[in-house]
Amino acid sequence: NGVNQFPYSSFRWKGIDGSEVLAHMPPEGNYNSAARAESMITTEEKFREREIDNRSMLLYGIGDSLSPAIGFNWGATNYDRVKKIVRCGFIGTAVIGFVSTSMLFFFPGTIASLFVDAEDIRLLEVSTHAIRLFCLAYIFRWVGVMTQSFLSAIEKPALATVMSVSIALVFPVLMLGALWNMGLDGIWLNFFGANALLAVLAVVMLTIVGKEIKKKQEKQKQ
Repeated sequence: NGVNQFPYSSFRWKGIDGSEVLAHMPPEGNYNSAARAESMITTEEKFREREIDNRSMLLYGIGDSLSPAIGFNWGATNYDRVKKIVRCGFIGTAVIGFVSTSMLFFFPGTIASLFVDAEDIRLLEVSTHAIRLFCLAYIFRWVGVMTQSFLSAIEKPALATVMSVSIALVFPVLMLGALWNMGLDGIWLNFFGANALLAVLAVVMLTIVGKEIKKKQEKQKQ
């Protein structure tokens, strides 16, 4: 809590029935790390059991606040509730995505002026143009973010990993080749193209998982 610091990072939690479970609390003290250099340093400095084991967890992500609720209901086979939670998550992130895109697309100059000297007209023009192209990615970004979080929560690490590798390496490389002749604009549009491809992949995976959930629900009714 905010007053007393828990004395351990890795420990065995013992229940009132005597059962034990291996537990680990991220040394950084954050379940939504920014994964920056300072995050690594803090993790190293605050890991209390580093003399016993040199491994600890650094958890990062967006949309992961839904994971406990989804994971709990998935394990309890409450598939209807899982679908409701996921639906709320998708709607919420979609709203944020479209609002963010709209603000960046229609007011790029205002946003750029917060970071660029207004007297540097050329840099301001380039920044405004870049923001307007780059922001298009957020039309699709929310789909990939929510799908990855959902797949991780329902114990589908292989599918979540495929999405992670795709958006981090595969799709950006493909888009780099596809947009090569567009010059600098191709760089700004790379993020947009990569996230559009990720959204397509997400739809495919959600369709697969949706069929699995449907089969599980049918078995429950039998």
